Amino acid sequence: MTDNDIVVRLDRMISILQLAYSDEIAGARAKVRADPIKLHVLDATEAEFVKAGDLKSAAAKITGESERTVSRRIQELVTLGALERRGGGQMIAYKSTGLI
Repeated sequence: MTDNDIVVRLDRMISILQLAYSDEIAGARAKVRADPIKLHVLDATEAEFVKAGDLKSAAAKITGESERTVSRRIQELVTLGALERRGGGQMIAYKSTGLI
């Protein structure tokens, strides 16, 4: 089996799961995006990786919440698989996975 065959099968499995659980996925998406911080973070990271510091300060400024609260919400999104983390130390950046 080639890598392409595996990718095709995985894509098919994803499609089946999306069809089977469309209501649950829509509900989860709505619940996550109802939080203003999570909404801003997901929208800001939709197209590219964004440096953690820039993301936290922008989300805090827009939502009026503390950067500490923003950091907790970012970690929740990472745990959900809705946000991808790259790098370490001062070079951490985030990008939406497109899941939510």
